[in-house]
Order: sequence, then C-alpha cells, then structure tokens
Amino acid sequence: MAYKISEECIMCGLCQANCPADAISEGEDRYVIDPEACILCGTCAENCPAGAIAEAEAEEEETVEEAEPSEEEGGQTMAFKISADCIMCGLCQANCPADAISEGDGQYVIDPEKCVSCGTCADNCPAGAISEE
Repeated sequence: MAYKISEECIMCGLCQANCPADAISEGEDRYVIDPEACILCGTCAENCPAGAIAEAEAEEEETVEEAEPSEEEGGQTMAFKISADCIMCGLCQANCPADAISEGDGQYVIDPEKCVSCGTCADNCPAGAISEE
C-alpha cells in the first residue's frame, strides 16, 4: 500500500520537505509519491494542509494478539504493543499507514507482519497505551 496525492494538492511543498524517505517529487500540477520509495510512515499526510494525501488502497483487517518484533534496515528490531489501557478510540487504527491495527477483544491489536515500526500509532494514542517493546 502507498499514499497518493490528489488533485486537491496546493503545491505548497510541505509533504516533500517533511518526507523522511525522500519519496516525493514535484509533478506538473501536484506533488507525486514514488510508491517504491515510500516507507508508509504517513508524515506526508500529517503535514498536508489541504488534506490532499491519502492511502491509495482499501484497508484490510487482520486480528493478531500482540505485536512481534519486525526487522528494520540496519538490523535494528522494534515492536509496538498495545496495553490494557487502550480506550478503544480508534485513532491508532485510523492513522496507521500500514493498516497493521485491527479491533481485538476489548482493545486494538497490532499485526507484526504489516507493521512498519513507524510509531504513528503511539504518537496518536491519547491514552498512552502503545509503546515500544
């Protein structure tokens, strides 16, 4: 899955300036995201004042009990866990760029196969229920 910039783009350049993967370039009438370079962190969408950036594919849900560590470049291993403090607000799921979060039994759960370890879920959790393991 990747992000896509719609025709509502106002060509302000904030998405490109804030992209940690350098996956955004200026197009003719809007900025363009290279899906091969995109790391699915959602930073572009968070920084777009026009709301012109959204996920390009439909969500898929899969329930998993708990996150397992996922390998990142450089050999670093990270995992995120949702604690029992989850208030089921849905902000983690709504903001996850990888669609790695689904509704479980009384709390949301993270699918380690889909998680890209970007931390967006933890950043958006008002209860502080998501943390790195």
